[in-house]
Amino acid sequence: MEENFGSAIALLGRLARAISDSGVAIFIEGVDTKRLNARYRYPDSPHEVCLRNLLERVDEYLESTRAKCKVIADMVSDENSYQQRFDYYCDLSSTTLVRLVCDKIRKIWG
Repeated sequence: MEENFGSAIALLGRLARAISDSGVAIFIEGVDTKRLNARYRYPDSPHEVCLRNLLERVDEYLESTRAKCKVIADMVSDENSYQQRFDYYCDLSSTTLVRLVCDKIRKIWG
């Protein structure tokens, strides 16, 4: 078991090095669910919080580099529900940054 774990870690290290050497940018987002639940009475799901924060970080990166990107995210079982909540969040947002990010994402999604 330990031998397989070490092999997996070595493989991930080589993969990370190859990705880094290629010039590709990878963004990974996480959330501390205990802090999220302690801060908000009815928090958004950790998946929504991470996806929203990640998309904002990607947008900032794209603005600074003038690059284009493709976002690949994990699939969720209730994709339609997430799409509705994304639209709701975008429509109610009062900040220009969020509206611009939402518009860019909608253009990509078609």
